[in-house]
Amino acid sequence: MVGRPRRYSDDSVARATLAVISSKGVHALKLSDVAAIVGATAASLVRRFGTKRLLLLHTSEWCVRELTERVHKFLSLQKPSLRELLETVLVVEHDVASMRHHAEFLLLDLKDSDFEHNARTVFDMQRLAIRHLLHSDCIALHEDVVLAAYHGACLVFMMTGEGKAFEYLHTTLTNLITDTPSE
Repeated sequence: MVGRPRRYSDDSVARATLAVISSKGVHALKLSDVAAIVGATAASLVRRFGTKRLLLLHTSEWCVRELTERVHKFLSLQKPSLRELLETVLVVEHDVASMRHHAEFLLLDLKDSDFEHNARTVFDMQRLAIRHLLHSDCIALHEDVVLAAYHGACLVFMMTGEGKAFEYLHTTLTNLITDTPSE
């Protein structure tokens, strides 16, 4: 028996899942919320992905693919800017609530061994992009210092909740980088 063709793509489901995570968080995510965004039913998502956990794993893997593609485009830039770096590594423009919800998703990546590889790949991609920025501007900082500052600034932003994440991270990293002498 052949079922009806799907009217939604796996990519659209991953994007919809991220939208729900941004607004409600991982623990409050319901398949029916994701289904409503893509024009499907929760039952069709269960048939496609099996469980909420597998839908989240699919979304995590999709995020890794999307980030990897963006980083490879970033690596082709001759003289990338810090703004272009942040546009590459930040998935969406975050307010404090959505940033906290995405941190909750990261915790899932760190707690569940099936997700852990994806978290490591994200960090590796971020490190690679940061290294490219630093080397193109001959900035004498190790990429792990900037990566730690980036993630630290994300945490501070989540605690203070002032403004938009992009601008806060841009200001923080600009201060770090411009206070460091060139090679």
